[in-house]
Amino acid sequence: MRSKILVIQFRENQSLLTQEKASLEREAGVYADIEYVNALEDTVDWSQPESFMLQYQGLIIAGTAEYY
Repeated sequence: MRSKILVIQFRENQSLLTQEKASLEREAGVYADIEYVNALEDTVDWSQPESFMLQYQGLIIAGTAEYY
């Protein structure tokens, strides 16, 4: 069974978001299944983040440099 990795992206620029996904799929996608969440969307329930992390073996936080 392949590991699952959650990527939490903090990006508004759709072009960079797409490029970042492609890079992660190319480098890590051969080893694990990757799922993405955009932290800036209202659909994410942050009240209990540990509850949705239980199904993943890894976490990548991406796109935060957009706010420096």
